Amino acid sequence: MIEMKFVDIDVQSKVSTGSSTAEELAKFAEELGFSSIVVSDVWAGPEKFAEAKVAIDEAAKNVGIEVIQGVKIVAANANELRHLVDRAREKASVVAVAGGSYQINRAACEYSKVDLLCHPSLGRTDCGLDEVCLNAARENNVAVELNFREVLHSYRRMRSLILLNMASNIKLCEELRVPLVVASGAQTVEDMRDPRELISIANILGLELSKAFGTVSDVPLSIIDVNRRKLLDKITTEGVEIVDLERSKGPEAAGD
Repeated sequence: MIEMKFVDIDVQSKVSTGSSTAEELAKFAEELGFSSIVVSDVWAGPEKFAEAKVAIDEAAKNVGIEVIQGVKIVAANANELRHLVDRAREKASVVAVAGGSYQINRAACEYSKVDLLCHPSLGRTDCGLDEVCLNAARENNVAVELNFREVLHSYRRMRSLILLNMASNIKLCEELRVPLVVASGAQTVEDMRDPRELISIANILGLELSKAFGTVSDVPLSIIDVNRRKLLDKITTEGVEIVDLERSKGPEAAGD
């Protein structure tokens, strides 16, 4: 029997006072049964990304699961979103966008360099997505995230609305064949949840069980695999020196 691999594709480290380190998150994720986590701290430029990479690489040495570096884009408008995504795309294995406003949700869905639209209904009274957004997301292979932290840290009177919006997004994504992921969105180990709890949320909100499993397994694994191949191809291509054949022959060969 093949062991299923589970991925939490959206955790953040040390983003605010009281947040957990990448290593703390990774160790707890391993205890919970994940095979991989993606640490997607907010993009703050290449220097900060490089600093975070040191901590993530060190964490990976001390746990038995994969610790993958992603990035989360927080933008004020569509132009800024594209600019920041362009800067981060060739460095990160996963590029996620923090959603909420309809303008950002739509811009993320329309940009093929984006992998994941996070919490599209955050702070909204509706689900934040429509047919225009999701047709674009399908064409550009942008996945939509259901973020558990949004539920966990909500006020009780808002929780039913948040869950209703998530259920609406599940239905829309299913109808329009857009990939879904469920992630903890954790910033501390206390925010993290067992993968089967995340699967249960998707299932309870209307996604059939086999597809709910895919939201923390097949779909995030596919995103990571595709981007690793792209990054590897880029590194391989840049590492090849293109040589002028006539010059490489040398003076004797040139006279033949």
